[in-house]
Amino acid sequence: MNNFIGYYYRHFKRLQSRHSSFIEILLNFLLWKYPLYKNIIYCTDRIIKLPLNNDVIIRRCHDISELNDNELSAINNYLGEKFYEQYVALFDDGAELWLGTKAGSLAGACWSHWHKKETDHFYVPLKATDARILFCYVLPEHRGQSIYPKMIREISNTLISENAGKVFIDCKSWNHPSVRGIQKAGFKLYGSAWEFKIGSARWAFMNNCPTNK
Repeated sequence: MNNFIGYYYRHFKRLQSRHSSFIEILLNFLLWKYPLYKNIIYCTDRIIKLPLNNDVIIRRCHDISELNDNELSAINNYLGEKFYEQYVALFDDGAELWLGTKAGSLAGACWSHWHKKETDHFYVPLKATDARILFCYVLPEHRGQSIYPKMIREISNTLISENAGKVFIDCKSWNHPSVRGIQKAGFKLYGSAWEFKIGSARWAFMNNCPTNK
């Protein structure tokens, strides 16, 4: 069946009729290139005090120039060559990068973003003082050491201490390690929503998140 769809997908892509865009979207969806998934949203509005003891050092960066050559190399090996322009774009948008290092080598990374504009939306309308933690990962050789929960807990504690109203984080429902890490860090369940994504555009539906008051 996939071979059949793939054959027509390759040929329909060459069509220049007014229906070709719809056909391409439909076939991409059938080929699972435009996934439909459920996101779980968590939140905290207070300092979290939990014992998460490990020797990870967490550093906050505001510009790509603050990363050393070893860190850039480790990120490049994990994310690929396009990471550099993506990271520069995130810094330009006002996001902050948090690096977790262990024994002098990169162990993981997370981004945070303040929503200074009240027109910004997440799965709920975000206030100017709200913040998000996003695009987190732990390098494979450092997984299973509670690095992720320690990082997001320290990030959220720092943001709350800097007068963030709420700090949000989300993950896919099937990403059980992330779900466990977020819960271990002390975040509370806020809601869930289904999402359909095509390129940079996305649509959320069946959103059961409460209004952010």
